[in-house]
Amino acid sequence: MPERPPIHVKPKSAGEDASPPRTDPENPPGQTGASPSAGSSPPDEFHSGCREAAFGPHIRPVDTLVILLLTAVADICLFRAPGGTGAAVLLICGLAALTAVAPSGMRLSIPVAVALLAAAAAGLWHSWWLSIVVGFLALAVHAVKLHRPQWKVTELILMIPATLAAAPLRLIGHECSLRTWPLRSRRDSRHSRNIPWWVIITPVAVTVAFILIFAAANPVVEKLVRTAVDQVVEWLKMISWRRVFTWLLWLMFFAGLIRPLVKSQQADRLAARPEGLAPSGRTPADPASYSAALSTLIAVNLLFLLFNGVDSVYLYFKAALPEGISYSTYSHQGCQWLTVALVLSTCVIGAIFKGGLNHHKRKSTLHVLSYIWAVQNAILAIGALRRLQMYVGYNGMTRLRIVGIYGVILVVIGLAFMMRKVARRKSFLWLLRRDMLAFWVAAVVLAVTPRDWICSTYNVSQV
Repeated sequence: MPERPPIHVKPKSAGEDASPPRTDPENPPGQTGASPSAGSSPPDEFHSGCREAAFGPHIRPVDTLVILLLTAVADICLFRAPGGTGAAVLLICGLAALTAVAPSGMRLSIPVAVALLAAAAAGLWHSWWLSIVVGFLALAVHAVKLHRPQWKVTELILMIPATLAAAPLRLIGHECSLRTWPLRSRRDSRHSRNIPWWVIITPVAVTVAFILIFAAANPVVEKLVRTAVDQVVEWLKMISWRRVFTWLLWLMFFAGLIRPLVKSQQADRLAARPEGLAPSGRTPADPASYSAALSTLIAVNLLFLLFNGVDSVYLYFKAALPEGISYSTYSHQGCQWLTVALVLSTCVIGAIFKGGLNHHKRKSTLHVLSYIWAVQNAILAIGALRRLQMYVGYNGMTRLRIVGIYGVILVVIGLAFMMRKVARRKSFLWLLRRDMLAFWVAAVVLAVTPRDWICSTYNVSQV
């Protein structure tokens, strides 16, 4: 019988361990990749980016608490406060709350805060829709400026509507964040799981059961419970579906403001664009464009000179008007159309100096004619204000006439910005930002103007 060959056992080296290899519970066998501390996989990063784009960045419990408190303040102020007091209190509370929960290092924009507080003060003085609109628009601007202080008025106008459009998704983000907050990992806030509803319902149900038991066992507790239940029932009777819908709107509004939409490549490109005109790379204007601009400026200068001369005879020298035309009709009809003429003049100058004529070799002639036309436009604006003065003298001061005075002054400011653009060779973006800022300042000033007091004081003084 043949003998079995001997079995040779390989001796273990000093560095080998006889125990089975240990497995990482976070990386079991068959799964390769880095640990969570090393980073997420590309699909996780993609889903995380999509979630942040839709629902906003990481939402803290204090953010959700703030939008709930602001909604409660809105309900109390707007349904129970008299006049514009409720809107004023809500604006001040919104300014304080958004500033308090802003990311660290963010500073308050003083001009925006002043505009908001001025609108709130105007609401205390007299309730007007313009002061309310200006106040809440300033609150939205404040919310965006806290995250992007370098943005100017054009970027803000671009992103505030986008922020309000994304407000429903931001509110859903608060609901998702609230459900995952207690179970969120401290090491990585992106890895979380939803809270089952029974985790919330179970303690509530057990607590209510014991309250009922204690109420049955103690008459004093029973009376307290009955009183509380009656108060809740009375409160529920006062709630209508319109009020619930209003709550939902306020929740979405404040959810959008507390995490505004501030990531936009279009807004960043707009903010990075220069405001000056560079001569390099510009296409020079053809001779036909120069001839058209020169002829236009000469024609309008002659026309404005003739019109201002005729107008001054009736406005300043009190010449007799033709039969059938009164000074009241003359002053009222002329003011509206002269304001349109001022706006059209600004547009014409902007169109002339929009392209290659800024770099034409004979642009100085166009500049001189434009400056002369601007002076004549200023004389035209003075005439429009003189018409308003005459009309107010004949028919008294009204709210709409105060708006007309502000409108004429605003148009003159726009014309001045246009001439500065031509002189300093600025871009259309520079002009657009200044015109929008001037319109915003005019709206704020008009909102805080005590129109009723001015009208009543002036009209009584003329009696």
